[in-house]
Amino acid sequence: MFILLGGGAEAAKCRGCHPMEGMGMASIHPPFMEDQCEMCHGQIDRSSSTKSINSKDIKWFLERHHLGGTAYIILPGRLRKYDLVFESQGPTFQERLSLESLPSLPQGHKPAILEAKLCGLEQGPWIEAKICVKTDLPTEVEINCNGVQGMSEGDFYTFQVISLAGLKVGKKYQCLLTARDISGEESQTKISFTTDHSFAGPQVPPARKVAVDLYQSPMEEPLLEIQSDGALNWRLGTIKKETSQAKRSHGHHKNLNSPVVAGLDACFKCHDSHSLGASHPVNVHLRQGMLAEGIPVFNGVVTCASCHNPHSAKEPYLLRKRGRNLCLSCHGQRYR
Repeated sequence: MFILLGGGAEAAKCRGCHPMEGMGMASIHPPFMEDQCEMCHGQIDRSSSTKSINSKDIKWFLERHHLGGTAYIILPGRLRKYDLVFESQGPTFQERLSLESLPSLPQGHKPAILEAKLCGLEQGPWIEAKICVKTDLPTEVEINCNGVQGMSEGDFYTFQVISLAGLKVGKKYQCLLTARDISGEESQTKISFTTDHSFAGPQVPPARKVAVDLYQSPMEEPLLEIQSDGALNWRLGTIKKETSQAKRSHGHHKNLNSPVVAGLDACFKCHDSHSLGASHPVNVHLRQGMLAEGIPVFNGVVTCASCHNPHSAKEPYLLRKRGRNLCLSCHGQRYR
């Protein structure tokens, strides 16, 4: 997946089916503890998705413009009886989304305001200022400038432009800006600007990559997450739910790394063979007559993950078994 958020948000989706298992273990793999599942399992690239659903079957009900970054769009609960279709232009992207068994949003922290500044000043019947706001988490924003107020148009964004209309020429404005995340946590900052000359608002480059997902909001409502690296126009529609047979035909995690890649090649990205020192041969097939008892081999291939649990283990060095018991898992018939 094209990821704009930190690993924690992605890992929250993983833990919806694969709960945390490291507590009380003697050794824990750091990427597992740091919610960096994609380091070993890879990422699903959905940025090149093309349209595959007949538009005649879709009932479009929502259209918006997204400036980039991450957005949380709260959806009505009545949509749960349908599947959803997200579609964008530039890049051309379409994805079908199921509202069944939605994971909860990962618990965050108090939002941080990364940037808040005047980024446009337009003169017409009145002066209208554009305030660009960037936050680390999606937020809704309120601004009060000497009694002139502006706010988000709805929903929550990490990048948004707030309009302040009815300003006077040549006046200095002192502003209090409040950013509030979906859990109600707030951060505030102060900015000031002078309306002494006009200039055009921000020009956001078009998106090249986009990814979407669904969560359950803290209010237990469906929540659409959109991530992109630039501006795009998008729309959302409903479609009849897929049958169970159709869902099974898509497979699960179809673009994740294979077990051999995740349990072998991924290891050498961080652990080169020189630093490992003496080690059992890997990427080799079990000899004829060998049986792997209590350890995983993938299509008969021994990988690093055959002897080491890539998440956590009760034994040191993430070993699946202690001492000779590990060796006897494959070599037992010869030495017992």
